Amino acid sequence: MQVQGSKPNVILKSEFDSATAPALNNAAILVPILTKEFTLSGRCLDNLETFYKNTEASKINRVFKVMKTPLSTAEQPPRLRDLLGYEMYQLDAETGLQKEYSDLFSQEAEKQYWMKLVDLAYDIHDALMILNEGDAKSSVKKYL
Repeated sequence: MQVQGSKPNVILKSEFDSATAPALNNAAILVPILTKEFTLSGRCLDNLETFYKNTEASKINRVFKVMKTPLSTAEQPPRLRDLLGYEMYQLDAETGLQKEYSDLFSQEAEKQYWMKLVDLAYDIHDALMILNEGDAKSSVKKYL
């Protein structure tokens, strides 16, 4: 992360699912990308619960939910329902249907997608700064 001043170790889900994946027990931040498939995946929900159990002593939010598709509150995992969501999709104003960002460099994407991504990056940065201040000598790593 450019705003962090140092490069965090980012683990993608595909890397985490491998046999040689590191444990999440010392991860600083979790960014679940919510889709209907995520909400139906026992493994994803188990990983979410494990992260919450490992970080329950923390007094700051360490989970940042990203909404890839519109989901009602009832469709979201209970642990994530009350969290602020970063909506990374757009709805067609005429039809009300979800549509993908086809041009990430358009004015529309600049207003909607990139500004939300910047907000997410700064919120993660703030959480990492607080964690680093409180745990300067601990083994907390910056896994995202």
